[in-house]
Amino acid sequence: MRRIALVFFVFVLLPAAVDAQDFQVSLNAEKQNLEIAQQTLLKFVLQAPSSIDEIRIEFDNPALEVLKKEDARRSLSSSQDIWDIRYQIAFFQTGKIKVGPFRILFFQQGKLQREEVLSGLDFQIKSILTGKESFQESKPPLMFETSAARKKIILFRVASGFLVILTMILLFYFFKLLRKKKNLLTPEQRVWKNFYETYLAMQQSTVNYKALFFRLSLNFKDYLSLRYQLPCEHLTNRELLFFLNKIELPVQLRQFLADFLRCSEQVKYAPPGVSPREFKSVLAELPLAMKVVQNDLFSGKN
Repeated sequence: MRRIALVFFVFVLLPAAVDAQDFQVSLNAEKQNLEIAQQTLLKFVLQAPSSIDEIRIEFDNPALEVLKKEDARRSLSSSQDIWDIRYQIAFFQTGKIKVGPFRILFFQQGKLQREEVLSGLDFQIKSILTGKESFQESKPPLMFETSAARKKIILFRVASGFLVILTMILLFYFFKLLRKKKNLLTPEQRVWKNFYETYLAMQQSTVNYKALFFRLSLNFKDYLSLRYQLPCEHLTNRELLFFLNKIELPVQLRQFLADFLRCSEQVKYAPPGVSPREFKSVLAELPLAMKVVQNDLFSGKN
């Protein structure tokens, strides 16, 4: 019977007692009577086996904010370490506030080895303006917030707002300048720009010949109106053919325009989807005609 009792003590009671001594926890607060937004320290001193590689402390209270956390570890002996963990906190609510309980979790290689629970601490928080207790759940004015992190956030928001406003101003002036630049095009440049945009549209894989010939007709009429003062907006294609022989057009352009205006009349009345070979042959000459138009517009030479 004595042997059984001895075995029970050695293998059950003694390891449990040693294990309990391996883990020791203590907690104290630097100050417990504070003004709102005033900072204080929570100091945890924890003793644990050297095999423990992580300690987590869990507590929560909406009335306080953790501003900073520091932890240090030093060796007590070959098998024991002392952990010194400090939380810098501030309260943003007045009155009597209890913080805790505190759950202290000891981990070894990610596995929980032990859990200790410390009862909470009572704090008395007074208003910074009246010195009296209040239970208003509102944060103090900005002037009483001493957190460096909060100051950085506020500075970041102010700078971001300034950058957004500056970007909007720059974009406004950019588009204003762009519109002004667009309006500064000379009549010759505007006519040539319309020609070039039509030519780019012609490069698409599917071409609507009716729309293309209509657009080109407008381009050529703008050119003739500007360069030779013809009242093209009041003339039909057939009437325009008559006037081509009355003006001093470049020779290469005269024949092209005559062919183009005849084809325009055919395209206008052609069934949808029809693209006769003659239409394509006229369009094949368009780049050369555009080059003549460009030289005529900007050099004034026939």
